[in-house]
Amino acid sequence: MPPELSINIEDNKLKIHYSHGRYGYWEYIFKYLESDFKLIGYESSENHGPKVLNQSKIDFLKKEKTLFENTNKDSQAEEEIFEVISYDIKINDLIRLSKIKNFENLDMTKY
Repeated sequence: MPPELSINIEDNKLKIHYSHGRYGYWEYIFKYLESDFKLIGYESSENHGPKVLNQSKIDFLKKEKTLFENTNKDSQAEEEIFEVISYDIKINDLIRLSKIKNFENLDMTKY
């Protein structure tokens, strides 16, 4: 099943959001800087139905990645308990939207 694409402008940011229903989502967040839209953030969530298994957030301006890992993945458990891990990432230049040929080729796991 292909993901649903939605494009929104919110708080002066361009958000390109891919939703995969109950399985999660991923979203690219761009801001208009220096005559181009530049990738300033990325968020993703892996779900099992309504239960969030893990999430990741990358702030390219702060050069920081935060991972949220649900330590209570039992499908019968109601409460989600997250272990949060943050670390610095290395990036020299922000990715320009005008240079992206295909979003499928953007590898956010390298950050």
